[in-house]
Amino acid sequence: MGTTNKGKGIVKYCKLFLVGLFCLSLLLLPSCQFFSGGEEGLSRSEEYLEIRSTPDLVIPEHMDAIEIEDLWTIPEIVERSLPLVFPKGAPRPATIVGDADPDLVRIQNLGKRSWMVVQRSPETVWPVVKQWLQDNGVTTIAIENAGEGLLVTNALQLDPSDIDNLGQVVQNSKSSAGIVGGVDQIALRIENGIRLASTEVHVRYLNSSSAVDSVAFEWPETSIDIPTERKVLEHLANYDASGYVAPTHSRIAEQIALRPKAEMLIDDDGYPYLQLNVDFARAWATVQKALDNASLEVTEQDSSQQFFRVEVSKKVLRGRQRSFIINRLTSIGQSDTGSRPDVINVILDKRDEGYSVEVSSLEAGDSLSVEFVQQILLILREYAV
Repeated sequence: MGTTNKGKGIVKYCKLFLVGLFCLSLLLLPSCQFFSGGEEGLSRSEEYLEIRSTPDLVIPEHMDAIEIEDLWTIPEIVERSLPLVFPKGAPRPATIVGDADPDLVRIQNLGKRSWMVVQRSPETVWPVVKQWLQDNGVTTIAIENAGEGLLVTNALQLDPSDIDNLGQVVQNSKSSAGIVGGVDQIALRIENGIRLASTEVHVRYLNSSSAVDSVAFEWPETSIDIPTERKVLEHLANYDASGYVAPTHSRIAEQIALRPKAEMLIDDDGYPYLQLNVDFARAWATVQKALDNASLEVTEQDSSQQFFRVEVSKKVLRGRQRSFIINRLTSIGQSDTGSRPDVINVILDKRDEGYSVEVSSLEAGDSLSVEFVQQILLILREYAV
């Protein structure tokens, strides 16, 4: 009897030993993987600094290469005489410093010109504009070119029974201007805005004895009647701002975003500049408004000489309300290879089809650091309208 109990005890202890050994093996497996070079527990935060190129893909002859090309082409690396310096680590994406409301819709005026600014990308504004036309009884379009952001309506049906209809808005404004008869049409052009991911919508009111030629149509400099143009623009802005239609994405309108109105570029000497693809009046007003919005003090300006003199001293910046700008500008120069002055020149210069915005020192021969110039230009771009 005693021998039997003793045997049962041994079996019991063996079972416990095996269970314990099994549990221990489960605990040791991940540890062995860790010690043997497994991926668990390893930090990969710095691996992107050591990225190596892989061989080009070889496309079989029976496949169409166009269908699998990269959507965004990676540009070639170009050697610059003044490359950006990052003494404290790898470069980070540029921070957007503006305070734009993502749902903001506003009308901008410059002399006799007016346009609508929407803080959304063009491919999301295009569907809203088309829906606005359809909701206002414009069911057929004479010209539709999504790649160019161009829409021209057929002759408007002026219905006096609907007081909020686009046709009625045009009819009332047309009567006030003393315009009688003619074919009424609306032309719209959707473009990139100055700010990143913003859109401008320009409107022209057309009235002539016959409809426009859809083949030979050229965008007119002005409308037949400016007050009618602004009434139409207000009607569209109210429609978009009211949120009747939730913005959607139009694939066919993505080409609009490929033609920037403002872009950061680098000249042959390695200095950055802001290229504004607009006329001088618009470029001057854009920079002037950006300086004002960013609360940077302009001590002198001359449109005939195309320059602004701007104070960026720490004393002035300390009194500004936008703390982000203060932190960014006052920190620049601490780790730069160049100097950070108290006063700078912001210069507009004719370049290509637009105007470049450049930053320079007041003292001849003194060069500003590339990092400082870039930060000033980024602030101007993000506070522009």
